[in-house]
Amino acid sequence: PHRAWGIENWVMLAKKILTMTEPDFKIVFLGGEDEEKLSGYFSNLNNRTVDLIGKLSLVETAKVISTSN
Repeated sequence: PHRAWGIENWVMLAKKILTMTEPDFKIVFLGGEDEEKLSGYFSNLNNRTVDLIGKLSLVETAKVISTSN
């Protein structure tokens, strides 16, 4: 069975985090090409989310993670 956390849960979590954080806080969504189908769900949350699902190489993803707070 597929054990991935449902997209509804990720969207709900992101919304909750955004209500609890400062206005300049951003959420960056990362994932591989096999998760690109999830991309559209996050781009509609608001201007405090960055959707990079399926858009970065592994090296680029590592760089984003290493520069995050």
